[in-house]
Amino acid sequence: MRLVLKILACALFWLGTATAQPTNDNVFVVAEVPVEAEAGSATEARRIAIDQGRRQAMDILLRRVTAEADWGYLPQLAIGRQAAAGQPLQTDPGAGFDNSFYDYTAKSAVYLDNSQLPALEEGFAVQDEKSSSRSYSARITYRFKADEIRNLLKRARIPYSESQTRTALVLPVLQTENDAYLWESNNPWARAWLSRSLANELTPILLPRGDAADIDIISADQALAMRQRPLQELAQKYGVTQVIVAQGYLMETDGQYRLRVRLLDGYLNNVARAVSTIDRNNSSALYDSQDGFGSTGRSAQTSGTPGSVLLEGWYRDGVGDFPLLAARAVESTVAKYAAGWKAQTLIDHSVSQTYQVNAWFSSIDEWADIQAVLQDSPLVASYDTRALTADGASVNMRVAGDVDQLVLSLRERNIVFWTVDDYIWNIATSTTYEEVRDRVRPVSYERRVRDEQRLQGFNSVDGAYDSEWVTDPETGQDYYAPSADDFSPPLERELSQPRQLSPEGDDDAREDGSN
Repeated sequence: MRLVLKILACALFWLGTATAQPTNDNVFVVAEVPVEAEAGSATEARRIAIDQGRRQAMDILLRRVTAEADWGYLPQLAIGRQAAAGQPLQTDPGAGFDNSFYDYTAKSAVYLDNSQLPALEEGFAVQDEKSSSRSYSARITYRFKADEIRNLLKRARIPYSESQTRTALVLPVLQTENDAYLWESNNPWARAWLSRSLANELTPILLPRGDAADIDIISADQALAMRQRPLQELAQKYGVTQVIVAQGYLMETDGQYRLRVRLLDGYLNNVARAVSTIDRNNSSALYDSQDGFGSTGRSAQTSGTPGSVLLEGWYRDGVGDFPLLAARAVESTVAKYAAGWKAQTLIDHSVSQTYQVNAWFSSIDEWADIQAVLQDSPLVASYDTRALTADGASVNMRVAGDVDQLVLSLRERNIVFWTVDDYIWNIATSTTYEEVRDRVRPVSYERRVRDEQRLQGFNSVDGAYDSEWVTDPETGQDYYAPSADDFSPPLERELSQPRQLSPEGDDDAREDGSN
């Protein structure tokens, strides 16, 4: 078997004038969509290109924030196709179907046409604009209205996620039977990663600059060998906590390029890692699938080590256009890499619950930081501060979806959300959590009974119904509005085997207040 090396040029600086991608944590931004069009005039070509790019950007956004299992409910605007699954949610009798038997509790199709898209857009920015008398090309970044997109998916009852995990640095290493390539100027594997804007994904990715300092820090062989010192140095240089090696192993067989892609856990400054267990039983057959590529593996929570395979996929195409094959592999890899995190953070807005929460802080500034994170979280539908003391607050918080999702999401913002009794929850910054975690006591049975009675409007003192209860205007749920007397700092004593939902998301019984 002869490997084709003509796709690689001599070793020069990797990316020339390319720079590391800017970090932008807004998942409702679709950056640098390539557009081009021809028409009777440059003005008309520009309008057509911008409209085409907008449709493509909306396709990318809707699939970015939803699970692959629900993509059938989404339109394919770039090719002018409506959703393949579900009826559109409509109340207009002229909409083209009978509403009388429609199930409004089920998922429905997201219906959009081109005329509706401008109203969903906040604006766009144009880069690398080029035009002639009849043609136009550019790269356009589209910014969509977050609330409008949320409402669009809520109405269709489609769960979505907008929670980002921490940014990872990716090193694209192209490996052949002869050598490994990383910093070469014409490394098409690296170019494919750089051409795809990745900062706005749910699992944001940063690419290195490939400057002289990067080349001095690590080589392709060192990256594949998972050398921890240079990987750590690279992580520190770019201000990330994780480095992933994107290994592309290229072969040429029977007139085809065959590319095996692995995301390898290179460096993480935390022992706990989420990795995939790869099932190799059918890996050889994946090259022969109808569409010529595939992947396998199931997510598993485990303690990983450097070199653990996070994701594995196989791709093939005819010899002659490896950059196109590489671009397709990157697109699929990015989507599958995000799938595990997305599954943990999808929000089902048809489910919500109100929780009593004790907030712990050492200063007003720290309390402001906690509130800012709660306001930014799509999982927190609302919260009301009921009482405030020097070192804490009592809060009623309405949470959309599963509360464990909120635990995970807040941890990414260095905020810990935990309970010791499945009744009263607690929230604090990571630093304050370490200080107060062993002093937080379970709520007594008597207080629980009292609170439940008050929730029903019953005052145990005089046997009358208490007037200090309110109705949530959005859910219709009644709950007691506590006063300052209901907030009491925890006793300074060890816990006696309470159930602890830890910030790592694990349930365990703690006998002595320690981990």
